[in-house]
Amino acid sequence: PHISPDGKQEALIRNFNVYVRPVGSERGVMLSTDGSEGDAYDQSSIVWSPDSRRIAAYRVRPGYRRMVHYVLSSPTDQLQPKDSTLYYNKPGDVLDVDQPVLFDLASHRQFVIDNSLFPNAYDVTALVWRRNSQAVTFEYSQRAHQAVFGSREERRTMASRLEAGGEDHIDIGRIHRFGFRQRGDGAGG
Repeated sequence: PHISPDGKQEALIRNFNVYVRPVGSERGVMLSTDGSEGDAYDQSSIVWSPDSRRIAAYRVRPGYRRMVHYVLSSPTDQLQPKDSTLYYNKPGDVLDVDQPVLFDLASHRQFVIDNSLFPNAYDVTALVWRRNSQAVTFEYSQRAHQAVFGSREERRTMASRLEAGGEDHIDIGRIHRFGFRQRGDGAGG
């Protein structure tokens, strides 16, 4: 379970849905009812707002899981070959769909973030609350890395870099070197 910052409540997944209860209790409140086996809330994605009044989590519809098998024919630590596997998405494979959802504990209301705001997501980062608990942020990149989005300031900075260089695409390696993925979570929030 994920314990709230004030230490009074814990959030967990029960029957594919977000469930909140007082710490040490078995009785609690089901905050969602839309989770299912094929579209379940992800336990590892649950994050509490700093004021312990809200929760954010991803509901995940799994994509295709392609396993690629490798054989290391001459490993340095043994005589026999070693095999390993790796999940690998090929172009056109159906990817996981991570749906961010917010929960207000006082009203028990659920707010689903519209996925059309970040279509064709290839990768999303963990949800992070602003220090003032007024907003939750995440970053995503579109499939084929055609677009990368973060906070308003990050988008403005990246747009000016792209305009200055006359580029028509985004080099993910360059973004990481520029520190684009660092969230600007200032004192005001």
